[in-house]
Amino acid sequence: CALSQGMRPIWLNSETAELSPKDYAEISKYADKIYNIPDIDDTGIRCGKALALKFPDIHTVWLPSDLLSKYTDNRGRTRKDLRDWMELRPTREDFKKLLAAALPAKFWSSWSEVNQKNGRVTKKCSINALCLLYFLNLKNYYTYKGESGKEVNFIRIDGNVVQLVLDSDIRHDLLDWAEAEGLDMEVRTTLVTSPLLSAGTLTALKSVELDFANYTEHSQWFYFKNAAVEVCANSLRQVDFKRKIPNKFVWERSIFNHDFRMLPDMFKITHSEEAPESKDFHIELLDVRSNYMKYLINSCRIYWREEMEYRFEDRNAAREYAKSHKFDIAGEGLTPEQIQEQEQALINRIFMIGYLLHRYKSPSKPWSPYLMDNLIGENNQCNGGSGKSFMFKALEHFTELCTISGKNIRVFDNTHWAERITKNTGIVLVDDLAENFPMKQLYDTISGSVVIDKKNVASYELGFNDTPKFCMTTNFVPREFNPSTVRRTIYGVVSDYYHSQSPENDYLETRSIADDFDGDLMREGSYSEEDWNADANFVMQCVRFYLSVAPLKIKIEPKL
Repeated sequence: CALSQGMRPIWLNSETAELSPKDYAEISKYADKIYNIPDIDDTGIRCGKALALKFPDIHTVWLPSDLLSKYTDNRGRTRKDLRDWMELRPTREDFKKLLAAALPAKFWSSWSEVNQKNGRVTKKCSINALCLLYFLNLKNYYTYKGESGKEVNFIRIDGNVVQLVLDSDIRHDLLDWAEAEGLDMEVRTTLVTSPLLSAGTLTALKSVELDFANYTEHSQWFYFKNAAVEVCANSLRQVDFKRKIPNKFVWERSIFNHDFRMLPDMFKITHSEEAPESKDFHIELLDVRSNYMKYLINSCRIYWREEMEYRFEDRNAAREYAKSHKFDIAGEGLTPEQIQEQEQALINRIFMIGYLLHRYKSPSKPWSPYLMDNLIGENNQCNGGSGKSFMFKALEHFTELCTISGKNIRVFDNTHWAERITKNTGIVLVDDLAENFPMKQLYDTISGSVVIDKKNVASYELGFNDTPKFCMTTNFVPREFNPSTVRRTIYGVVSDYYHSQSPENDYLETRSIADDFDGDLMREGSYSEEDWNADANFVMQCVRFYLSVAPLKIKIEPKL
């Protein structure tokens, strides 16, 4: 095809074969300008970029993907190479325009000038703005419009990972590259002082549109340092993260900063096949190695005092029993009815976690998990210190979470209340609701859109599909059980297994979450890789369970 246009084509054995410096030097003896025309599939683009950076004088001809992607060949395959393009654009004039658009990665020109008076030689350098922007694109720098569609962000794309960068990051990277490549001091000095590297000029970088959706109605993706995991109703599928996953992009800040290794199932939940209700679900604990799971188990031990205190006269015997049943929801000290109630509370908790971590939003399920204490004190007030908030806050390691204080009953009257929420926010925790918090002010927010009104920035709206899911905690008994509230709420209860001893109660000791684990859970630096991996496996298994029961259109709630 190139020969038919009057060119002198040269090709290697394959598109992945490397052009050696020796061969490049030999070709350069016979050509004033060398073009490379790579295929525009993933392999062709990767190899084309590598060749352009290796030999900056080469002009790369990038075939127009927006044109070729609209057509397929006679075998139904997407068109991707020069022959495909020439079948669509066969004239010599079209080919000339194609070559005219090609650019080299070499963005600098150097020459020497001789002073006619004193004979001194001065080295000069200039920067080509168009080639500089092209070079930065080859280095995977682009612009990306923010959610409002107005502000322009600088980003760097590495495979599927997208990193938000500053114009200063781009300048530093370019200068580091120039130094590593051994460019003359004059070139590097010109780069330092060049206005072409200002934020204003860099906004001319090629703009890209990226899809960061990490879910479908029936699946959810999680990203780790070494792998991506797709969770479906019946499976967890691990994919090599170094291999590009088509059309799946993730912000660097959203990657779980630990490696992933698949573990066996940690629980098995069964239920009646015929229109099951919450009480029809039963759980079997298979592998209690996740600390987060252990915490949830103990926070669901509603009858811990009957099991571990009241039936013992000998305190030593009570301690021995507690030690041997440290993370047990079905100890022999419980009745079948008590075990069933505690199981139901744990299954409800697993259901909540799965629901919250599945980013897909259904208009028929505009739910907000609502966690309260099971033990009621005087004046209908629940006891705090039971570890409610930790259940939700722990999920910040697996999705972006924003916390709002619920103590201020007028918090949503502030027009800027949502300024920290982005399209990437997965969960909003309204923590520690006041006793008289008016739930109705959240109705439209939970089941509708959210207006993002940041200070000194024009407001914009996130539609229902792009808004986060909401969850709440409270130390008080809900006052509103009207149909509008109940329809939007998944209720959950937390036992007083974790509690504080005081003169106002009859607890025999103080017990916190840290006491059970000899330290804080999920704390970077003190939490082992095995612990992180176990917790990650557990929460993804929660998502798998939720997806498996989602078609039943059921809310699994505890006995209230």
